[in-house]
Amino acid sequence: EALTLLSASVSEQDELVGLQRKLQAYATAHGFSNQVKAIVNRRGLVVQVLTDKLLFESGQATLQAAGDPLLNEVAQLLNVDQTHPITVEGYTDNVPIHSVEFPSNWELSTTRATTVVQYLISRGVNDNRLGAAGYADLHPIASNATAAGRALNRRVDIVIERLNPPPPSN
Repeated sequence: EALTLLSASVSEQDELVGLQRKLQAYATAHGFSNQVKAIVNRRGLVVQVLTDKLLFESGQATLQAAGDPLLNEVAQLLNVDQTHPITVEGYTDNVPIHSVEFPSNWELSTTRATTVVQYLISRGVNDNRLGAAGYADLHPIASNATAAGRALNRRVDIVIERLNPPPPSN
């Protein structure tokens, strides 16, 4: 039983690392490597996509054409595997937004996540696997004190979630 679980964890890890390598190679080959990072962690494979100039205009949640090739590639890779749940998470910087459409960063981050989910569905990703979440400015990955840091915090994470516990690290 324990051996079966370990074997499942190890093969899942290999699969996630394989997807990570493909995504990184694609991002590098197409000039997206500064805007896209694929990380394998406890949760699974996290594809961090910085939104500026790629997915969304500032303060908007309408997908830009610039991000289409990347999201198409992500959708194809997500379709290689039909089992893992996928959560799309929107994040903003800490600059308040007060537009008619988005009274706060909560609305902006959740709408952006939902927009990416709808795009993935339009590219054949099964909606049964998908979820959307918005976290506003709650989980920064860089300091909001600088413009560069805020740009890193404006992102969408596409998380391919593990079905098994991560294998023990060597």
